[in-house]
Amino acid sequence: FRDRRFRIALSLGINREEINDILYFGKCIPRQATVNRACSYFEPEFETSYAEFDPDRANLILDEIGLVRKGAGGWRYFPSGRQIVLSPVVIEGGFRPEMTELVADYWADLGILLSWRVVDNELVYTKLMGNQLDLAIYPGDTATDVGIAMGTPLQMRCWGGAWEDWLRSDGAKGEEPPDDIKELWSTWQALKQTGDDEERIRLGKKIVRSQAENLYGIGAV
Repeated sequence: FRDRRFRIALSLGINREEINDILYFGKCIPRQATVNRACSYFEPEFETSYAEFDPDRANLILDEIGLVRKGAGGWRYFPSGRQIVLSPVVIEGGFRPEMTELVADYWADLGILLSWRVVDNELVYTKLMGNQLDLAIYPGDTATDVGIAMGTPLQMRCWGGAWEDWLRSDGAKGEEPPDDIKELWSTWQALKQTGDDEERIRLGKKIVRSQAENLYGIGAV
């Protein structure tokens, strides 16, 4: 998951148009997990970043990483010989289980096996706080000016909980993050503190661009 190329490949393997047509009667917008169009930090390229359905490119990326396909099923394996299995937890409602079923099919075509289950929201939160999740299928609602400023930058608790603990405790807890995550945190702190609207928008776009380029979370519709 720390290899950005892996996250990009997973995103390119999702057929968002089909998800929209099957589950939402074509009423939603296939898009990446960034901000909505009413947000001051919105740019069109953020919404479409790695959001096209391109399984051929996704497979090439996974090959490049060194995740080899074996056997009649074509599942992918680490160079050590261990099969890659992702184990998402899914919150009931919002067509999330149905969407996960579709994504499991898309990623199976890439050789990535999903072993997923629907669980209670409270259990997801408990595991999230304990940094015990492979992947959570979760509402991505940090999509507005207020949403970006509140909570943590880009829902960091969902994808970098141990890093957030380190940043909040000045290194007393958790795990020290890489420099780009420290910079993201500093940018978020500056956004919350500035009284200059133009500067706030500049900082907000810098934060959202980081998500669009790095895909800390992967969006669907």
